[in-house]
Amino acid sequence: PLFFILNITDRSEVLVEDSTLTINGNIIIAGSTEVFGTSPGGDGGRLQIGGNVEFIIGGSLILDGENGPASGGIGGFLAVVPIDDSSLEIQRASLDFSGPTHFGPASQGGSFTFNVDNSEFEGQGGFRMDGGTLTGDNGTITVPSPNKIEIGAVDINFSPTLFTFDADVDFSPETNAYLGLEGAIPGDEYDQIVITRSAELAGTLHVDYLNGFEPAVGDVFTVVTYGQLLDVFDAINLPPVTAPATHWIINYGATALTLQISDIPGDYTGDNAVRGSDILKWQRGVTQNPLSLAELADWEMNYGAVGGGAGAVPEPSAW
Repeated sequence: PLFFILNITDRSEVLVEDSTLTINGNIIIAGSTEVFGTSPGGDGGRLQIGGNVEFIIGGSLILDGENGPASGGIGGFLAVVPIDDSSLEIQRASLDFSGPTHFGPASQGGSFTFNVDNSEFEGQGGFRMDGGTLTGDNGTITVPSPNKIEIGAVDINFSPTLFTFDADVDFSPETNAYLGLEGAIPGDEYDQIVITRSAELAGTLHVDYLNGFEPAVGDVFTVVTYGQLLDVFDAINLPPVTAPATHWIINYGATALTLQISDIPGDYTGDNAVRGSDILKWQRGVTQNPLSLAELADWEMNYGAVGGGAGAVPEPSAW
């Protein structure tokens, strides 16, 4: 055990193999550094920090479990202070903390990336990220109740994967979530965000095709799941559809946000018919082009129209 403040400077490595390094104090890690992990042929290890941690990142900081299980534990708060272009990466590993965690925006005009790659980032005291990019492949961020995950002016960008927020989650109006579609299988061929408890969505959801993918009429993509919906995205930007498809249907259900391809102009609920319920949804602004006169005209011209499979009832709308 080390009972003093440990400073790890630029271009250093701390390798913990088949053992535990315990620091019963505070730690400051700066520069382009492999924080902890395993070397080739190592059997894994763990870094246990009893005090507070401040990452002053001017390059990249990596927790890498590629060559064996790697994990870390932090007893105090975790503060991430990005400088210039920088990144914090957790690869095939786990990191848990007992205090609050704050990821600040990069200073000096730089960018910051937090990459949770096939890993879990778990904490007791809440998680807040105010800038940069959150990414990762099959990553999980866990925060027990009553604390929550708060996402500020952050780009959420996965392509394609499943990413889990095991927590109550609040997005901000400055949040941008980018999801890609290249097939029909969630987490494998298109991005899916899983929120296990309440979701207070906000900001903008951006959806785009990957690798030349073109969805077919009737395709449904479950892009966000949640335990409870408290608020919706301020805007959803969707890619164009190809004939015979005419538009996207946006459905905020009780447990999931789905996007569906339709070929019936004026059908905004996804029940393959144009009814009074569609104009009510248009009035609430939950359509591809909220409150547009063109969508209103489609509903007026096609009122009463019935398509193939009419009568199917979509999941009741939660919004």
